Amino acid sequence: MKTGIYVLIAIASILVACREPKIMTEEEDVEAEQLIPTEERNEILTIRGTVKLNPECGATIRVIQGDLLKYYHPVNLPEEFIVEGIKLEMESREIMAKMPAGCEYMIPVSVSNVRKVE
Repeated sequence: MKTGIYVLIAIASILVACREPKIMTEEEDVEAEQLIPTEERNEILTIRGTVKLNPECGATIRVIQGDLLKYYHPVNLPEEFIVEGIKLEMESREIMAKMPAGCEYMIPVSVSNVRKVE
């Protein structure tokens, strides 16, 4: 009798281990990515970029790093710096924030020491 129980447990374990993994929808994948803490999120970076006003996303910072174009979404940018085309330099730290639809490609950041640059 004990052997039968062990066989059933072994078969159940194999079935659970061999099941197909769930394929996440794009929305679920984006949400999961935003919830995963990374070491980079704790790193304070100095970024320099241009403010772009987006009707769906609000103020964003457009940054060109070599061949890469990145958009940062500063959640706490002071009102005086929310001006289309102004060039800024600031310290930033990546944060976890739910982005509005259509803005998922942006990197949410908390900013400090914001200053206008030429």
